[in-house]
Amino acid sequence: MIFIRKATLQDAKQIQIIHETSLGYPFSLEATQNQLKAVLDKGEDIVLVAEMDGKVVGIIHAQYYLAIYHEEVFNVLGLAVANECHGKGVGKALMSELEKQVIAKGVKGIRLNSGEKRKEAHLFYESIGFTKEKYQAKFIKELN
Repeated sequence: MIFIRKATLQDAKQIQIIHETSLGYPFSLEATQNQLKAVLDKGEDIVLVAEMDGKVVGIIHAQYYLAIYHEEVFNVLGLAVANECHGKGVGKALMSELEKQVIAKGVKGIRLNSGEKRKEAHLFYESIGFTKEKYQAKFIKELN
């Protein structure tokens, strides 16, 4: 059975492990704790975790997204499921609860980006009703 709830700071260690092992994002536990605390303290984002047998096995983080060129939506910043739980409905349960919370806030859409190489993720998103619009390149500039 999958239980979805709001994330807490106590979830940071398992979130860090899931991000590193499932998505390949090596971010330290301390940094994960600091970022999670800042997000939760701000109170504007939707951060949910999925539990199975009392263990956190998935996370979704979405942020309100308002652009001048588009209707308001929530933007999924990350969805990750523990490798051993892929195919067990965890991602679908997280996305379903996110949809309910977004609708409750009066927002009518969800957007997300998924890396070009994550073909299985693309199939998953399409299977739950998302439409692929385009491929994009990601640019980043480190500022010191």
